Amino acid sequence: MSIQKLFSTALQAHRTYLFSIQAHGFKKDVSRKLMELYKRKEDIEFGKTPSPPPPRSSYLEWNYDAELYSFGKRLGEHIEPNLLAQSLTQRSFIVVEEEKQKAVGIEDPILNVQENTPLVDEGKSFTSRYVKQYLRIALPFFPEEGIQSVHNYLLTEKVIANIASHIGMNDIVQTAEYPIETSSLHSCFFALVEAIRQSNDDHTAGNFVRDFVLTQLGGKNVNDLWDIENPEDKLNTIYRNHGEELPEPRLVGASGKNTILANYRVAFYNKDKQMIGLGFGESVQIAKEMAARDALRRLFRTSERDAPIKYNLDINTSQQKKVNPSLEEWNEKILLQATG
Repeated sequence: MSIQKLFSTALQAHRTYLFSIQAHGFKKDVSRKLMELYKRKEDIEFGKTPSPPPPRSSYLEWNYDAELYSFGKRLGEHIEPNLLAQSLTQRSFIVVEEEKQKAVGIEDPILNVQENTPLVDEGKSFTSRYVKQYLRIALPFFPEEGIQSVHNYLLTEKVIANIASHIGMNDIVQTAEYPIETSSLHSCFFALVEAIRQSNDDHTAGNFVRDFVLTQLGGKNVNDLWDIENPEDKLNTIYRNHGEELPEPRLVGASGKNTILANYRVAFYNKDKQMIGLGFGESVQIAKEMAARDALRRLFRTSERDAPIKYNLDINTSQQKKVNPSLEEWNEKILLQATG
């Protein structure tokens, strides 16, 4: 018997079972739900893309003004109604609505809402400035290249769209496409930040960015978001900046040589014979690279031994903090004096 015939027989048996459930006194909605779930599973197994549920705006009881009001209250922020509506309205929605009015004979369409493009640009600029400023204060020993890498990660389309989705923006963003694209959520979130800023002040908008954007670093290692090329060379550069002898790598342990489970331990030592970094790897070269990375993390105060990033800092957005030193300029003695 062919696989297709077997599957057809199994499908028929399953449907018979579902109908028998309904016949023996179960509620009708139970069998319907089971059949719908089975259909979706069937579509996935055969590579079919399940059709998305209809948008909430298509329901008879949909009230957009009430949804906007509820959304603002859920955020816990005061936002001017007009600004809130504008922040969630894409240009594509305006175009579609104008075409609909022209189709029914209105030559000069008039809409009571504006597109969010101006808010998007301003909101993205403010969010970028605030994130960098916060990271420089929270990670004072982290080089500027690392600050920039973490900043770029936090402002990616995937991260911002995920935040927007989880605060309930999917259903209230007015746009032409459905389901809503991540690019629309990405831009609308920045427009929302600007709407909060214009309705209140920089401090309120900054706290919003801190609570929703910067907290995405929770459970993550900032070192993993910044790929340092040639870490041993960077470590040597830092020691040259201090006018000290270059650290010395040493093989301090090995096991499983000449096997697929080979493991080497390399440590870096300074001139005072103190270990400044330890690394492991399946080869000596890899272990040395990992040891250099560990030494850099200890210098930057971002190792597992150091305290995690604080998410309750109160940042004064009117005072821009000085840019952190780059890797080539990094000097621990100067940084310790600057941080008090």
